[in-house]
Amino acid sequence: MGYPIESIAHAMEILFQEAYPSEGELAALHFGVKDLAAQLVFELIFEDYKEHSSRHPIDYYIKRYDIDANNRKYTRAINYSQHYRTASNETIEAVFGIRLPELERVDMEGKNRFRGYPLTTLDFLGLKLQSECKLLEKLHVGQIDDSHKVSEKRFREMFSNYHECLDRLEPRVNAQADVITNTLLYFSTETHFLIDFLYGIVVAAERHGFPSEVPSQRIIDICGPEVLVPSTEWCPAVPYADNFMLMRWSCLFDDIFEDGDEAWARKATLLLDCKQLKSHVLQARRDRMVSMVSELDTQEKADFIMDNYWVWDIRPEYEWTSERIRYFRKLHPLVMRLSEKPRVK
Repeated sequence: MGYPIESIAHAMEILFQEAYPSEGELAALHFGVKDLAAQLVFELIFEDYKEHSSRHPIDYYIKRYDIDANNRKYTRAINYSQHYRTASNETIEAVFGIRLPELERVDMEGKNRFRGYPLTTLDFLGLKLQSECKLLEKLHVGQIDDSHKVSEKRFREMFSNYHECLDRLEPRVNAQADVITNTLLYFSTETHFLIDFLYGIVVAAERHGFPSEVPSQRIIDICGPEVLVPSTEWCPAVPYADNFMLMRWSCLFDDIFEDGDEAWARKATLLLDCKQLKSHVLQARRDRMVSMVSELDTQEKADFIMDNYWVWDIRPEYEWTSERIRYFRKLHPLVMRLSEKPRVK
């Protein structure tokens, strides 16, 4: 008999309280260690999914989710995906001197075209979203930022299409497996592209008169991962640290534009501390904690997501005025690392 998921979250909360000396200052970020613990448990559910979910060839999923699709639709999606996986692996190799086997190219020739590519349901739904949502490609390569390549009309159409794709993915609360898989898909898509995050910042910028200088560093302080966080008195050094707190990010939107330099500098330190603390615990205790989460049944994990990480309720309804589009095009390339366009026919 394993530990209940709420007990795991509570244990993480106590650990954070005891380990972090500035815990009382987190109110400045509009969240606390309970929120940080919920973030960690959600990511443990993600790690458990990646480690223990069944995998099948892609044609297994096509028959279940997209029976009318032609092979070219997914061959193209897989080739696009592999292009970006290879680019990510090259970046990891340049920074850390290692390559991740799971990002290496899979044999896709001849009879292995589909059979040689084992996927989880999450993997397949990600490919399906990529193949059906043109916005993701335009964001990847930065074409969305160029009015000559993407008109305002087309800009609005692509965001509307993306919103409709997510509407179709929003799970019924009594479909426990979908609650987990589809929420993980939204999380992985949003943390990669920051679509709703950046829209929220655009709307906040409008409330503050669209300042001429984009506070890109403050935005990166919130959402950007750190390659290496040096050791502190309370925590060892952490190689690669992030804290994608989708449920709490919006609380900081107005602060980005309102805080003075001194107030924001303190917030930036606290944000970095949270990245370090959460990532250190996840890295140092991953195997044990994932083992604990894997002992839970699907219902308990789904209930935790619905109670603590229901991102479907915080999705915005896009209203793209010309002014908002112009600010997004100014903001996006300052915050995101753009990729070379894949050479895929």
